[in-house]
Amino acid sequence: ASLERKGKLHDLYFGEFLALSPLLLLIFYIGLQPAPLTYLMEPSVVNTLQNLGSAFIR
Repeated sequence: ASLERKGKLHDLYFGEFLALSPLLLLIFYIGLQPAPLTYLMEPSVVNTLQNLGSAFIR
C-alpha cells in the first residue's frame, strides 16, 4: 500500500523547537565543557563518598 501525505507534516514545529533549543544548547555545552559543572559538583560528591566510606568501615 502506498502512503500519501495530505499536507506538510513537520517533525518539529517552530514553537517546539524554541522550547527545546535551550536544552539542546546546554547539552552540547556540558558535553564540550564539563569542567564548570564538575567543579560545582565536586564538594557534594566528595562528601557523599566520605559518608559512604565511613559507613562501610564501621
